[in-house]
Amino acid sequence: MNRYILLGVVFLLTGCPGPMDPVPLEHRAKATVSDNRVCITVPAREGERIFSVQFGNDTGQEVYKTFSRTDEQIPAVRGECLSVFGFEFRPGNTYAVFYRLEKSRSEPGRVFAARFSLEQGRNGRLRLIEKP
Repeated sequence: MNRYILLGVVFLLTGCPGPMDPVPLEHRAKATVSDNRVCITVPAREGERIFSVQFGNDTGQEVYKTFSRTDEQIPAVRGECLSVFGFEFRPGNTYAVFYRLEKSRSEPGRVFAARFSLEQGRNGRLRLIEKP
């Protein structure tokens, strides 16, 4: 009997997800190549700023940055390329890119994601292939 009580207590304390736990909704970002560089655009709303970014590829290269102070956050503008913060995208790799945009601390942010691979043509131009 004590084992069942202990098991129940452990289950309650572990914080297992329940039906009312929020799950962040992921929105689609658009990845393209512009001037032979990767360009990520999102349908940003007026006043949204970049709160965090995460870039990673299939070889294990990963960068994660958070900008918790408002003065560090960069505005996101609809239709304009978002900053990649010096991350190097190279041909032959598959990438996943995530941006979290926030308007204010009181409003929930939005997460945008793009998944793609890069290839380099004979002429040296990059070609981007979007992944589902």
